Amino acid sequence: MLPSDSVREVLTTRHRYHYSQSVAARIHPNRVYPTPGLPSGEQRDETCPVSAGRTRPKRLATERLPERGLLFGLPIVTSKLVAPPLPIGFTPRPRVAGALAGAAGTICVVLAPAGYGKTTATVEEVAGEGAENVAWLSIDAYDSTELSFWAHLAASIDMVRPGVLRAMVDANEQSPVLGGGRLAASLLAALDGDEGLVVVLDDLHHLRSRALWEQLGFFLERLPPGIRVIATTRTVTPLPVERWRSQGRATVVDEQILRFDAVEAAGLIAGVSDRDVSSGEVAELVARSEGWAVGLVFEALAGHAPAANGAVRSVESPKPPRTVINYLATEVLDTLGADDRGFLLSISVLDEFDNELCRRVTGEGDAGLRLRSLRVANLFLVPVDEAAGRFRFHHLFRELLLEVLDHRDPGRRIELHRRAAEAAGAAGAVPVQIHHLLEAGEVVAAFDLMVRHALRVGSLATARELIASFPDGFVLEDPRRMLDYVLVQSLAGDWEMAEQWCDRAESALVEDSGPLRARLELHRALSFVGHGEAQAALDALVSSRAARGGDTRPDALLDRFSAVTAARVHVLIEPDPQAASFWLEEARKLGPEVVHVRQISIPTLTAFLRLWAGDLAQAERLARQALTAADQLHIPLGLHAFEALLVLTDVLIETARLAEAVSVLEHAEEIAGQLAPLAGQVHVALRRVEITAATEGPASGADAAARARARFNDQRLGAPLLDALTARHAYWLLAEGRTIEASKLSDTLPPGPPRSILRARLAALEHQWQVATCHLADAAEWPAAERMEAELIRSSADCYRGVSEVLERTGGFVWTVVKQGQPLLLHLESLGDEATPAVTRVLERAVEFSPAFRPVQFGEADVRITERERTLLQLLPSHLSYAEIAAELYLSVNTVKSNLKTLYRKLGVSSRSEAVRRARAAKLG
Repeated sequence: MLPSDSVREVLTTRHRYHYSQSVAARIHPNRVYPTPGLPSGEQRDETCPVSAGRTRPKRLATERLPERGLLFGLPIVTSKLVAPPLPIGFTPRPRVAGALAGAAGTICVVLAPAGYGKTTATVEEVAGEGAENVAWLSIDAYDSTELSFWAHLAASIDMVRPGVLRAMVDANEQSPVLGGGRLAASLLAALDGDEGLVVVLDDLHHLRSRALWEQLGFFLERLPPGIRVIATTRTVTPLPVERWRSQGRATVVDEQILRFDAVEAAGLIAGVSDRDVSSGEVAELVARSEGWAVGLVFEALAGHAPAANGAVRSVESPKPPRTVINYLATEVLDTLGADDRGFLLSISVLDEFDNELCRRVTGEGDAGLRLRSLRVANLFLVPVDEAAGRFRFHHLFRELLLEVLDHRDPGRRIELHRRAAEAAGAAGAVPVQIHHLLEAGEVVAAFDLMVRHALRVGSLATARELIASFPDGFVLEDPRRMLDYVLVQSLAGDWEMAEQWCDRAESALVEDSGPLRARLELHRALSFVGHGEAQAALDALVSSRAARGGDTRPDALLDRFSAVTAARVHVLIEPDPQAASFWLEEARKLGPEVVHVRQISIPTLTAFLRLWAGDLAQAERLARQALTAADQLHIPLGLHAFEALLVLTDVLIETARLAEAVSVLEHAEEIAGQLAPLAGQVHVALRRVEITAATEGPASGADAAARARARFNDQRLGAPLLDALTARHAYWLLAEGRTIEASKLSDTLPPGPPRSILRARLAALEHQWQVATCHLADAAEWPAAERMEAELIRSSADCYRGVSEVLERTGGFVWTVVKQGQPLLLHLESLGDEATPAVTRVLERAVEFSPAFRPVQFGEADVRITERERTLLQLLPSHLSYAEIAAELYLSVNTVKSNLKTLYRKLGVSSRSEAVRRARAAKLG
């Protein structure tokens, strides 16, 4: 009978000792690892000779055991029974080792493609178990036979559990046939009652025999308690791992856990490279390798550094090192059959793929089955949506496939991209379709598709993405396509580039190209609108219609954009409700060729008209309808959705929903920050001024308007929008009591509602009611908010008589009422039980605004002031300085300041402007 000592002598302790004393000690330096089979602290002579062989049992073999290690008639490769040394650049990874150590159940399967560090992670984890408790077996093609596998596994276990082989021999002494099933059963019996043993089966994917898989499944199924098995594998095995997982007996650690994070990658790179590696470069290498250990090492050794200007490069650039390509070719691609390799090469042109897409591109009816088999083989497939069966390749593996495809059959790659473009078109994935057309060299078809898609969707982000997909230096010679490119650039918000291409297209036009000339003028009109140049935009539209001459054939694109552009001029630059309504009706007559115009632009511009008419509810409904359509069309950023945000902000401010108004305006600001034309940025600034005044008071509103004017003063901006900023600045200066400055600014404004209202308010302050009424003579034709303000100014001439009726007629215009100031609010509050529902609504919502726009609860009886203080109050609204007031009253400056300090204390204020407002509210001045 073969004693276990002779086997242990064949399997020398040299490697095991080396492992326990050097490898494990590097991971757990404070732990003592005794040499197996020796008393603690005793050293083993590493040159210990192999003992002479002894007679085997008759039923197992008829020969003696040779000195060089035959077991069951098979040679035993001793290097397979020890853990491999740790690789160069090893860095401890407690996170991964902890995942292995904390794995639930008795079986842990480490499943990942080649090069993810499965073996290294296992070595690190089992080092903490102590070498006397770890049986290691590195599996290779030599173990494809049952006897070889079980002989090596039994020999490995016997090294740390002496007597296992003796028990197996005893169990099989009377057996006429020695097979894998009996060896598995006898090994289980020999391990019964063992505690603390860890069995490592490294590279389990090398097993090929179905019978052997069944035997191993039987062995793992009936492992005695107290024994753990860690199995590393590149592929999904035939073992019933999922059933074991559901029973809590097994855990799978996959590549998601094994991927290196930035901290771990820094340690690994420092171990293999002597270069100083910045945190930014580490992050880039992790992104390029997707945390793949081998990719990190080869990239670091290749010395890839960030771009010279410090910019972060894309994951696809530069090309992976040749070492990475060679590794993947040797370890992965060359191990596959010809059919599988051909399938992988065919689908490598796809960024992402599923069963149907693979079938369309490869033309194979069983593409789904082949894809599933490759998924089982774990060939660097990364799930994108595993539930939907959608995957992509690890990009380094894909680089290998594309390189091989280009080398073997470049013509096939072009054909595959054509098929992929057809499949993407059938699925409605237009950006993907454009990408494949470009890869196939069909640039013109890709361009035409880009234009159609950009016009249909109208998204800023989409247009920019599509333009960026075309190669650098992309040149068009056809004027028609140049103008198409101009339109897409306009949608992308790059107005400067659009104007440059307009000039190029104009130089390429011939004299008789009327329709193209019409389109050119339309594009120029769009550019003028972007800069708020109303008259230039209207002139360009006239030129566009004239260029068509007698051509009365409908041109959906030209007619629709011409009508909508004209409407936009009369809504956003020089408000003219009648003209805007006419052009919107013209736009509605055309067909639905351009979806975003029909579903977003027209409802949005109509919402502005409803706001001017005083129908706040309908204006809000239309604005929200347009934003919903933008979401459904996947247009998160775009000029059309931007305009809907503007009108919605107006409604929210007017109805005292300031928190929501701030949120909506911030979204609009995000879009305006990406749009080159200044008109959109000015519209945001105007609404920011209004929100600032509503939440912080007139002084802050005036400051915000002054900053906005300074910002846009030297820009190429049309006069109407600059005048709008000036009007807002003057309005809030006047509300703050700075009448002289407000009056000077009002004189610079052209005739219109803003100028008339400012002059009427200035006249009302001087109690010149007849003059104020003259300024408001045309108010009946104004938009609802301005018309309402005119009525409120008139009513103030008669102590606000009839103001309740004004509020009832104008519905929910709360902000227009509140910003008139304290005198009107005090009157509304004094109505008491006589207050109408509209008055009550205004007073209830006034609390949402700044304290400067809330009723003040005090009267003249509560504030007793002297004649000198009353005289000072009359002079405070003027432009006079304290020194000039002192000279006017024949007092010293210090006396004036002392009297003002007392006056401010009586009024409960801290500034000159606040004193003026409070005195007017209490009718003290």
